Amino acid sequence: ARAAIIHDLLYKRIRQYRAAGGEDAVVIKKAKKAADKVFLYAMKDASPAVPGWKIYAAYYAVVLFGRWSIIPREGD
Repeated sequence: ARAAIIHDLLYKRIRQYRAAGGEDAVVIKKAKKAADKVFLYAMKDASPAVPGWKIYAAYYAVVLFGRWSIIPREGD
């Protein structure tokens, strides 16, 4: 759960950057990739341990589907 909270905050910051007019595709892509890696490493380092299958299922889900979560929305 802590890994997800950190990841969600990083995605929120990306949305705020985009909402403020930041449209540098390279910056957005690198920021998303970094946020996803932080999520992966945080799950690997979690205590109690998270099963490997669950770590990679969650990681690949955010890699594949997270692009919609970094689109600015009302209230961010």
